[in-house]
Amino acid sequence: QKILDSTYQIYVDWILGSWSKLRTPERSLAALSKRLCDTLNTRVSYDALKKGTDILSPNTVKTLLEIQEDHFSIKLLPRFDSYQKVFMPTKLKKIYPIDPFIAQVWNAIGKNIKRLFSANLPPLALDECAFHAQFYRKFDPVDVSYLYSETTQSEIDFYFKDYGFELKSGGNPTSKQKQLLKQCPHYFIVKKQELPLMAYLVGEKR
Repeated sequence: QKILDSTYQIYVDWILGSWSKLRTPERSLAALSKRLCDTLNTRVSYDALKKGTDILSPNTVKTLLEIQEDHFSIKLLPRFDSYQKVFMPTKLKKIYPIDPFIAQVWNAIGKNIKRLFSANLPPLALDECAFHAQFYRKFDPVDVSYLYSETTQSEIDFYFKDYGFELKSGGNPTSKQKQLLKQCPHYFIVKKQELPLMAYLVGEKR
C-alpha cells in the first residue's frame, strides 16, 4: 500500500541526523547517498564511492558508512573464503540498505527529493536488497557474506551456513559462477519469478 510522505521524511531525518556530528555538508551526504544507490548490488571500494562527491578522503567515506551501519541503516557484506572457511579482508565491499524501503530513502536523499517522495522517486533494482533483508527477520541472525574467486574473478551473491545463493533476474550463471557454486555444500540459483518464495523460506530459516 501507499507509504506516507511524512514517513519518508522521518527516515530521511534519521539518516541525515546520524551523520550530523561529522559536520559534513548535506550536498556531500546527498552525493554519497547517490553513489551508494548507483553501486547497489556491486562490489565497490571506499575510494570509488567518493568519486562524484566533494569528499576528499576515502577514510571519511568509511567513517560515514560505519556510522550508518552502527545506526542500522546499512549492512556491509563481508567476503567469505569457502576454501579456508574464514572471512577475508577485502578492498571491495558489498553494501546494502537493510530494507528495500530504507533503500528508497537513500535514493530520495541521493536524488535530493525533499517532498512528494512517493510520486517522484525513480525505481531501484531492489531484488538483492530485499533478499538480503530476509536474513535478519529472526532473533538469531546469521553471518551473511558473498563469495568471490580471485582465480576466476567470479562472484556469488550470498553465502551463509554452507548455503550459496546466486540471484538471476534473467539468464543463467556463467561457467565460472557454477564452479564457485559447486564449492558450496548446498546452493541455489534463484530466478526472478522464484525470488519471493525463496526469500520467504530463507527468512523462516527453512
